[in-house]
Amino acid sequence: MISIKTILLNHKQYNRLDQFKKFAPAFALLITIFLSNSTEASAQYFQRIYANSAPSADISATVVLANVSNRADALAPSGDVEDASTLSVTLGAFGLVDASQNIRFTGDDLPAAGTPVTLKIETGGSLVDLAGAIEIQATQNGVAAGTVISDSKLLGLVGGGVLSSGKNVYEVTFIPKNSSLENVVYNGVKLKLTTALGVAVSAKFYHAYFLKSVSEPVACDAPVDVLYGVDGSIVNLIAGVSNPYTLIKSSGTTTQLNTGVSVEGNIAETVVFSGAGAGDVEVVVSIPPTVLALTVLNNISITAMNGQTAVGSENLETLIGLDLLGLFQSGEQVTLRFPATGAFDRVSIATTGLVGALASLKIHSVKRILPAPLVATSDYTIYVGESASLVATSLNATDVLTWYDASNTLVGTGSPLSVSPVVTTAYTVEARLSGSCSQKSARAIANVIVEKAPLPVTLTAFKVSKEGQTALITWNTTAETNSDYFEIQRSISGKTWDVIGTVTANGESKDLKSYFFTDKTPVSGSNLYRLKMVDRDQTFAFSAIKNVEFERSLLVLFPNPTVNKFTFNPEDMSTFSRIRVSSASGKILYDQSKQNQSELSASVNMEQYPDGIYIVNIFRTDGTVTAHKIIKR
Repeated sequence: MISIKTILLNHKQYNRLDQFKKFAPAFALLITIFLSNSTEASAQYFQRIYANSAPSADISATVVLANVSNRADALAPSGDVEDASTLSVTLGAFGLVDASQNIRFTGDDLPAAGTPVTLKIETGGSLVDLAGAIEIQATQNGVAAGTVISDSKLLGLVGGGVLSSGKNVYEVTFIPKNSSLENVVYNGVKLKLTTALGVAVSAKFYHAYFLKSVSEPVACDAPVDVLYGVDGSIVNLIAGVSNPYTLIKSSGTTTQLNTGVSVEGNIAETVVFSGAGAGDVEVVVSIPPTVLALTVLNNISITAMNGQTAVGSENLETLIGLDLLGLFQSGEQVTLRFPATGAFDRVSIATTGLVGALASLKIHSVKRILPAPLVATSDYTIYVGESASLVATSLNATDVLTWYDASNTLVGTGSPLSVSPVVTTAYTVEARLSGSCSQKSARAIANVIVEKAPLPVTLTAFKVSKEGQTALITWNTTAETNSDYFEIQRSISGKTWDVIGTVTANGESKDLKSYFFTDKTPVSGSNLYRLKMVDRDQTFAFSAIKNVEFERSLLVLFPNPTVNKFTFNPEDMSTFSRIRVSSASGKILYDQSKQNQSELSASVNMEQYPDGIYIVNIFRTDGTVTAHKIIKR
């Protein structure tokens, strides 16, 4: 029996939801331009829309000296990402012999102008070695529609592979533009191959796609494609990546990074998800039984990336350590898990400058998974006959929360959830993605402590309802003994509570008494309310927790588009804690917070930035983050 050891790196029950909320909507590579003017910190799912037409008329090749074969394999029907057409160019005068293939998007799903498009390509060498030999270009109905992408500009768009002189399978992502840098309408892309310095070259054209926003996770957030590369200095009969596609399909084989013995070089296997999303990285690996030093493991890394940007990386030495080295050396599977610092769309497992006796590293699975939900309060105290309101939040607003009691019996879904145990009970809650997905997160615990001490009052009803932009809080008692007053408390997180008012109690009563209080200034989003029932001798008890949601008013940036600066409404800024402006490539250009300045500026100067699309992230005091698009012209 193979034992499986799980390593959770610096998780502390994954109580990092605020961090995820802070980063999840802000990781802005090319797909950031799809964010609406007010995007809350929750999941945004994307589906690949593949080019689906490869007409024979869209192929061009110099007679005898060049060729395009298997043209239909440059498409990816039903997500079949392994097949590729082949472009070949034999010896000839530089630039005078070429082969090209154009593939098209047809049907109802067509890319809009400004939509990034991605091509998957394979070459036997790096783009540095093949300078000038590869060109890509957007097309409209088979005719050139944008500028040619080649040389150093092409190199800057590459993701995946190791860009060495060995075999590389990588992606190129770009936004088709004309010579004036204006977005163009397109429905196809063309790959062109020419001779490089008179040397015969070839390339494989796997497919092209753009991302479409959808409401449900694609393939339940499983990886949908792989990229891989091998350094030429170790390319031989045993070195390289074997079975690279096993990680995205059911198969009895295992993906392996094969290095041989006493070699030096780089190998990379990268799994790609359908769009960026937040979560934890989980990779299951093993090696054949061998003697392995931690110094070797230090040269093997696992990196979460959003396009070309790393958002979390660990090496095997850090993740495994001395305590698990023996387990790893015995050939057993080890599950490695660590949190990424932001949304990611791919995970790369790579060796870098590896020297040592590691025949192969087996990769059994790569996943992007949910961390455990964050419970608002880990310990609730109630009295016999009363209810506790269990509140938890998952990474994405659309995640499904499921609660269980101490016997692992399902007690309900959603949040808040009202429970009325008669004895102290430990409840657990887990999250899963929306839709038909079955993968579940780890569980978080919420203890409900039941006490038998009498309440200052017998509370028979406690309700909170929306009355326009105010919250009406009402409650009834049927018995009061020595009661003094009711303290109305409100919380955003469920951890800290603010007193927003008091109501004098009746003192002594055996009849039905009704009370009410109006919260005239509820916050945007979730508002949690409870009563503190205080006796004249200052003993007290708390009621159950009630929740009511208020929608956030739409934030306005003006003018938009702007020429030199944009401004916020002063009333909008009362809840701001931080303002950040990022370029479309994800580079942070402006970052202002109340920690480093007592008051936030009501305007942002954009004069020094080039024309284009920028993302403005607003961090608020209630822990939420919104993303907004601003255009500089």
